[in-house]
Order: sequence, then structure tokens, then C-alpha cells
Amino acid sequence: GGAARADDLFIRWNPWSGVDRVTISVWSKTTQQRFCCDGEFDGKKGALESSELQKALIPLQDRNPNDRQLFLNVSASLLRDFTVQFTLLSGIEERQLEIDLAAWENKDPLLRHLGRAHVFSTYRLFTQAAEESESALALEPDSPYLLVVSIEAERQTGNSKPLDDLKRRLTMAQKKAIR
Repeated sequence: GGAARADDLFIRWNPWSGVDRVTISVWSKTTQQRFCCDGEFDGKKGALESSELQKALIPLQDRNPNDRQLFLNVSASLLRDFTVQFTLLSGIEERQLEIDLAAWENKDPLLRHLGRAHVFSTYRLFTQAAEESESALALEPDSPYLLVVSIEAERQTGNSKPLDDLKRRLTMAQKKAIR
């Protein structure tokens, strides 16, 4: 349910135990046109950056919102298969995003990361929002507020791996604050 920018789309997944190879595809919800990716990829890697895919998506930026609704599928077998829907940002949205991010450049580092996380979240760029939240948390690692912000950011990405650690840290920070 998130969004992506065409020129820096980076596909990530949590690797499945025992899975060496995956197939990946990206296609239009409206036209069913397929944009990516022929062949199999290293499933253990958990990531794919394809300049071919990025170039194929750029022309969609100027199309209507329905044409920018896309599906991503990562599959290793019938039992290990997931599909997510996402929206490609328009060219206008990308330009406004850069303006909104620039407003936070000369701020205090903590405020800059929180502001950028908010901007990314507003544009439904959840992975980037989580990265900024984690950067803010690195500056104040025991802050219950920043732990909650980071937990929510990771939850929005669908990345469950860091959640247990963040929740444990939150419990510890709350206990510490009560003393």
C-alpha cells in the first residue's frame, strides 16, 4: 500500500529460510503490462535493484493515477509467494517531495530526521520513513517516543524483523523512565 519513486525503486524482501532463488515481477494493475523481471534472482540476498525496471517505470510518472497503480510479486514456490500493491509517484509529486525534504535540511539533526520521516510517510514512502526514524533513534537510543515512532515506521514497511528488538527496547526504556 505504499508508494515508490521510479528512478530509485529498490525491491526488498525478507529472505525465506532454505530458498536460494526467487522470481520477481512488476506489472500494472490497470493494463496488466509487465515491467520486470525475467529470470530468477538470488533469494538469499533479499534485494534487487534493477536499472531496467527503473527506466521502464519513468514514462508512467506522467500518466493518470490509475496507470501508476502497480503490483510487485516475489515468489519461490506456491507456498512462498507474496504480492504487494504500490503506487508510483508522479513527476509532480516527486518534485514536491524534494521541496518538502529540502525544508528540513538546515535543522538540528534530530529534528531533521523526524521531519524527513514525516515527509516520507506523508508520501507513503515507508521504507525511507523508517530509515529516517532509525537515524533519529540512533541520536537518542533510549527515547520511548522515538522507539514508538520507529516501531510504527517499521510496521508500515511490513518489515517484521526489527520489530521485536524495538519493542523490547521500548519496554526497557519505559521501565527505566518509571524509576
